Amino acid sequence: MRIALVSREFAPFQGWGAGTYASLAAGALAEAGHEVHVLTGDPRALHEGPKLRPGVQFHVVDLEKPFPASMAGLPCFAAGPQRYAWGVWETLRSLHEKHQFEIIEFPDFLGEAYFCIRGKRTLGVFADALLCVRAHMTIGLIRSINQDDWLDQERVTVEHMEQWSLAHADAVIAPCEDLSSIIVERLKFWGNTPKRLPPHLVLPYPIPVEQQRREMDYREPREGDGPTVPTIVYCGRYERRKGVHVLVQAAQQLMREGVAPGLTVRLIGDDTSTGPLQTSYRAWLESMIAPEHRDAFRFVPRASREQLGAIYRGATVVCVPSLWENFPFACTESMLMGACVVGTRQGGMREIIENGLSGLVAESQTPEGLAWCLRKVLTDASLRASMAARAPERIAKVCDPKRVCERFIAFAAGLREEQEREHQRTRSDSSVVRIGQSGSEPPAPLVSVIVPVYNLHQYLPDTLRSIREQKLSLASGTVAIETIIVDDGSTDAGTIAAIDALERAGDASLRVVRIAHAGLSAARNAGVAAARGRYVLPLDADDMLAPGAIEKLVGAAERNPGASFITAPLRSFPEHPEKPVAGWIPLGGDDHLMYVMNGASSCVALMEREWVQNVGGYDTSFPAYEDWDLYCRLIEEIGPGEVIPEFLVLHRLRGESMMHTLSRKRHHLLRARIAAQYSHLSSNPGRSIRFMLGDSVNLDQLDAAVADHASVERRARELIQQNVRYRWADAINRVLKRVGVHAVLKRVLARR
Repeated sequence: MRIALVSREFAPFQGWGAGTYASLAAGALAEAGHEVHVLTGDPRALHEGPKLRPGVQFHVVDLEKPFPASMAGLPCFAAGPQRYAWGVWETLRSLHEKHQFEIIEFPDFLGEAYFCIRGKRTLGVFADALLCVRAHMTIGLIRSINQDDWLDQERVTVEHMEQWSLAHADAVIAPCEDLSSIIVERLKFWGNTPKRLPPHLVLPYPIPVEQQRREMDYREPREGDGPTVPTIVYCGRYERRKGVHVLVQAAQQLMREGVAPGLTVRLIGDDTSTGPLQTSYRAWLESMIAPEHRDAFRFVPRASREQLGAIYRGATVVCVPSLWENFPFACTESMLMGACVVGTRQGGMREIIENGLSGLVAESQTPEGLAWCLRKVLTDASLRASMAARAPERIAKVCDPKRVCERFIAFAAGLREEQEREHQRTRSDSSVVRIGQSGSEPPAPLVSVIVPVYNLHQYLPDTLRSIREQKLSLASGTVAIETIIVDDGSTDAGTIAAIDALERAGDASLRVVRIAHAGLSAARNAGVAAARGRYVLPLDADDMLAPGAIEKLVGAAERNPGASFITAPLRSFPEHPEKPVAGWIPLGGDDHLMYVMNGASSCVALMEREWVQNVGGYDTSFPAYEDWDLYCRLIEEIGPGEVIPEFLVLHRLRGESMMHTLSRKRHHLLRARIAAQYSHLSSNPGRSIRFMLGDSVNLDQLDAAVADHASVERRARELIQQNVRYRWADAINRVLKRVGVHAVLKRVLARR
């Protein structure tokens, strides 16, 4: 099969568990005779990768292509991983046209699959490929275990991407039963979860025994090997979820008991900020070591792979004390090297270790539970030796690359056959849109584009031209698009004359509706009432649609009949649409985001006219955020929308626009009304409240030690993250020029 493995991390160039897995999987699949491609983030892989994994073709995500070749350089991403996922989408789409992959696998970590799955669901890209997500541990799960409760726009965006990808992939592959179960359980508390989750396969990581041993400098045990004093070794990051604090407490309990006199604990790894309230975890560990035991603990920097052999040979016991783990390489590698291992039962280690045979599994995650296991192996040399002897055999059996690859291919082949049968059934059952009528009547439109106008005509020709250039072709032929101009009681002579001229032109595809001035919501409602199309598409009088936008929106609606709306990213420009300065990518409507921020769409979204009318249309009491309010009701009644991963909306930045002249006080009052009316939408109110706090407070600004240059860089990041629908995006260029951060902004984007 032609297989693409997508992983920003790829060992040994960068990365931990996910990167190591990608490297091993690429080698195992190529060894099994498959055509394997790797798409990664490190340019070194292009030159060094083929030497490391013969037969594997390497490709790199390029985030530096200028517009219009790529949108990755546009300031429109709320998070660095979102920008990278967009780069994956652009690069993989091009690669797929050339190679026609049959299986594409992504990591769950940081949501790399997000836009590619969106592309398959809305545009039919990768239609014949199976898009799998390989579960390691999402950043959301990691933060939860680490008690890192802070949520801001960057974090909720990334966690949304991870959860959405796991819920909408063609298949999810987890290395252990516990992780598969926890994914399903966490999705239950995420309101966007579809009724039918993707099929799950539990499949261990492929680990080639001899190759791994060579890389870690394995030697057969010899007399005199081993530590001169009893030694517990921990190898991994200093991180709360790794449970190192439990080990520190358990070891001190053994020291107080006098178990294994001279006991030494070697902690090998790098520090993280997962101590209490984002402080140094190592400092927290050191603070819990009693003065009389400090000399027994050795903190050692992260070791290279070549050093692991000597490290494991110098251990009486290797302890992997994690509070929760997936399928940790710290466990499999130490067992492979013939070490005696003590692990914990939460996650994959209880599936890796045969308790009492190839290692010990602590039944309790308390210091007492871990101390019980450590005491047992430290005081029973024969048990220790027998478990160490059986450990390599256990890894060779569980992680046999040939068996792992065979199971993966068989699983994927079965799903591909099922996918093809579903495609055949869908094609045979698809209904044909009727575009003709009896007699000489013109065809009924399928889409009604609604353009409200109030004293604004200078941009209207560009807007209408972008609509006229739209073509809508379905299986039954070309379908009509109508444009409805709603004059919201304009008083400007130029606007009145321009609308009169449009009405006199006799264009059968354009109608004018006139109402007394009542505001944007009322104007849109009048347009919806006059519309004849099945779908309505609101468009502001100063904005435009990209070529092919309506056809893609309708195609996405046909592929996703349960979506309450179909939308797409927008790019913002001050003067010319081909010179954008910013943009915004909607999320489609996460329930727990909706009463905190507009996580649904800009005002431009394709909606079923009947659905809009059934939920009451636009609320005329809203002078702004009327679209946000409508999306809340659509999500409440029908469900979330769908997002096409293409910039189909061209948004003109104008300082005098209504959204930008509304006072800040009224902005906040309107947000308060949204929160009051739709807080019940959230399936996780506590999470929504934490995000509301993060949306209101910038932690960096509270740090008085931040230097002036860092403050400028932070401002650049804020501008990148702004939602142009309600955060005055037309000010971006002026602010950048005023504070002099054009260069800084480019640096920030380059690092993202």
